[in-house]
This record gives sequence, C-alpha cells and structure tokens, in this order.
Amino acid sequence: RRNPGPCLSQAAEEGGPGSTSKILGPACPRVNPYRKFPPGALWVNQDFFRKIENILHEERIDAYRQDGADPALTLARYSLNMALGESLYPALQFAEVALRNAIHRAMTTRCQTDDWFDTADNRLTPWQKTQVSEARKALTDHRKSITPGRMVAELNFGFWTGFFNKAHGQTGVGHYLAHTIYPYAPFDERNLNKLEERWRLIRNLRNRVFH
Repeated sequence: RRNPGPCLSQAAEEGGPGSTSKILGPACPRVNPYRKFPPGALWVNQDFFRKIENILHEERIDAYRQDGADPALTLARYSLNMALGESLYPALQFAEVALRNAIHRAMTTRCQTDDWFDTADNRLTPWQKTQVSEARKALTDHRKSITPGRMVAELNFGFWTGFFNKAHGQTGVGHYLAHTIYPYAPFDERNLNKLEERWRLIRNLRNRVFH
C-alpha cells in the first residue's frame, strides 16, 4: 500500500476515520481524507486541472465539456481522444506512405523518369507545381541533396491526394492513376469522385490525429 502521507497519518493519530473534530494541521487541506467516492467515480485536483487548462488552452478543453462535464470527466475524455488518435496513427501513416509511393511509381512509368516532377508530361496543377518548388527549397535550405526519394517524402499529403480531383480528371492523369494504382478494385470504385472524397476524409482525419 502507498504511504498515506502526513495528512492521513496525522488524522489517524488524532482520532482516525471516525473523528470529525480533529484539525489536520496547517499544512493539510481542510478536507476529509477518508471521504469515500462511489465505485468508478473520478476526481481530479482543481489546481492541477487549472494548470492543464492553461497549458492546453480553454477553447481546446471546452470541446470535451460541452455537456457540463466536471474536470475529471473532461480530462478522461481528452485522454481517451489521445488514445484513439494514437491507435489510428499507424494505419494513417501507412496509407499516406503507400499512396505517395504508388503514385511515384506510376508517374515514373508515365513520364519514363523517376524525376518526373519537372517534366511536361506530369500535367501538374499550378498549386502542385508550387508545392514541388517549396519542397525543393526546403531540401536545399536543410542542405540535403535533391533526389526523387527525398522529393517524394518532402511533398505533403495534399499534393498526393490532389491527383484525384476534377482538374486531373480533365488532364487524364487522375484516370491513369486510378486504374494503375488500383488494378484490382472494381471499376466503379476507381471513380475519381469517390476517390477524391475518400482521400479527403482520410486526409482530414490524418490532420486531426497528427495535429
């Protein structure tokens, strides 16, 4: 058993659990150390909660107590949310890496070079071209050599999911990728509208979990 500490020890010496007239001393809070909570009840020190609230910011905490939950339940919900996010991290990371590598292989075949980011055949949108420039600059700023593998890793998730949007439906790249990287999927599941929506949901979930 854990040491009950000076407050509980002093209470025991001065009358024990049955004594309600004893003062626990100036260093001890004026609470009944033998207070019994219902089974499963949660309790959290108010000062501790306020410190956590200041660290995480009140608006972030508010999302977990919209129904008027007490501090203990609020922190329990926050902890549960972190645990759920942690459980999703491997699957989301795997999905992101698998998608970008599959697109990289397909675009390498299409453009006949693994350095397809700068070729005319890539048909990138203006936004994607900007992302490529920023990725190259980031590698240069960190004094890293610019290789296809590093470019693939540096480009953000939105760059890759952006290949399934309406713009790439018009360039033909989206349809090419849908059929190339999903060769065993039913034809209707390779529909660009479906792919765009599914990857949008995955990207949004990924951003919530990672941030």
